[in-house]
Amino acid sequence: MPSIFISYRRSDSQADTGRIYDRLVARFGKEAVFKDVDNIPGGVDFQKFLNRTLTACKVVLAIIGPSWLRAADKKGTRRLDDPADWVRVEIEAALQRDDVVVVPLLVGHARMPRAEELPNCLKDLAHRNSRDARPDPDFNQDMVRLIDDLAEHLAPPPVVSQPLLEQYRQEVRLCIQEDEGEISVFNRSVLDSFRTTFELKSEEAAAIEAEELQIYKAKEKAITQYSKVLAGALSSEKPLREVTRRRLKRLQNALKLSDDEIDGLELPPIPPVIDGRGKVPIVSRKDLHECDISKLLFLKNIRDPDGDWSYTLNRIQKMGGSPESRAFEIYWRLTGKGANTPLAGDLMILNQHARVTHIVEMLDDEVRTTDVGYFRWVRIVWMPELDNWGKLPHQRDTLGFEPPRFGGGAAYSFTSPNFGKFHAAWDSLKAFQEHVFQQLTESTL
Repeated sequence: MPSIFISYRRSDSQADTGRIYDRLVARFGKEAVFKDVDNIPGGVDFQKFLNRTLTACKVVLAIIGPSWLRAADKKGTRRLDDPADWVRVEIEAALQRDDVVVVPLLVGHARMPRAEELPNCLKDLAHRNSRDARPDPDFNQDMVRLIDDLAEHLAPPPVVSQPLLEQYRQEVRLCIQEDEGEISVFNRSVLDSFRTTFELKSEEAAAIEAEELQIYKAKEKAITQYSKVLAGALSSEKPLREVTRRRLKRLQNALKLSDDEIDGLELPPIPPVIDGRGKVPIVSRKDLHECDISKLLFLKNIRDPDGDWSYTLNRIQKMGGSPESRAFEIYWRLTGKGANTPLAGDLMILNQHARVTHIVEMLDDEVRTTDVGYFRWVRIVWMPELDNWGKLPHQRDTLGFEPPRFGGGAAYSFTSPNFGKFHAAWDSLKAFQEHVFQQLTESTL
């Protein structure tokens, strides 16, 4: 279908319109330009064809000659005042569409009509920026200018490359994960900057955000569902029977959860069964200022199926820990993966709900195995003084980078070459350790 629609009145500008049409066809091709008699096939309903063409076009050239405004019929009635006048119908239809550019094109030294000279339905035409197509010797110069304008209007929208779309999708995914199913004001400004830089349309960006939000919520729902089933199984079977493990594996596959996501599920804090190992280690309370900050080597994500803050002093006491020394047995994971990596004296950051909630010191090298998972004895050397931990700074501010979101319960070593997010943000482990110390204590080493 044509993309340029020429609206003109034969009695007013037929010769000029013919020259203009020829120049436009030479530049854009005959299929791209519509000028009534030259384009309407024989036997076709004139009105329906015009309406269909107007709907498909991107630009309407309203050619206005010296007599365009005052042209009248045999009875002396001004043609523009007739609702059935085709010039009026064409321009009125174009003005009603937001996606069509209407360009008044003045020929034969015609002037631009004022709003009060036009019917109500055409008054908006007076506010459109006009162009001239003056007689020779200025005709060629004016046509070059007009064609340049039209080429800009008709240029296809830039196609965003697939890598840029995927990069935007990745940024959206990270923002949703950071904000736990939402997009904060800060992350909204970040995404808007990416969208502008990548020249993404608003509707394209919105579609990607909706898709990623749906994926996130589905993943969260699946993890919660599996976690509750697992907790129910463990409450009645210790250890789990082989038939139960097979059923859980089928459920995992049905929920499309990876082994890492399952391996990282946190169970609700469980009062530890010491099994003859002894009671809580007898240690005194220790503060972060008393620690060797070079021992800050690990990060562990905490997930609670009920969404509660884990390892508050009240919950530690209920688990059999010591509120005085702040020593307790931390639940590692359902499996022992990495449980024996931190050594006695090493420091580990705990993060939950995108907040840094604790720094704990490993009290020994032992890993305790139970039917519900693996445990390590630790002592809190830093925890928030705020009652509402939700008001804590976002973890990206405390850590200087954004840890992985899914796989709750996973532990990461800052010295591991596989911890890509950490190494992308920090060139120096010492600088990172000093940064965290300063953020949490508001003092320098």
